[in-house]
Amino acid sequence: MTYTIRPLCNGECKVNGCYAYYQGDRDSRRVFPLTVWLIEGKPHPIQVDAGLGDVGRMNRDAGHVLVEPIVQEPEQEIRAQLSRFGYRPEDIGNVTLKLLDFDHMD
Repeated sequence: MTYTIRPLCNGECKVNGCYAYYQGDRDSRRVFPLTVWLIEGKPHPIQVDAGLGDVGRMNRDAGHVLVEPIVQEPEQEIRAQLSRFGYRPEDIGNVTLKLLDFDHMD
């Protein structure tokens, strides 16, 4: 069986280095793409991480970590990302969460 793994950029966040890396520098800033993974294969595609939901709520709840608000363009929303490859959310057979951080499970 053949699988295709596609990274879907779901937004971007900027955090202090101390949140990004063990013993990171509090004064440094790191920009991270918020990535969801689409795994195409039979019988149904798999999505790794649920991705961003309510970005406004996430910006409020994670304000202690964020240097700047999370940025998510309309074309980065999950529905838009999936539709680029011909899928709708209901086509996904399984959603697997890597961890329970706010940017992975909303």
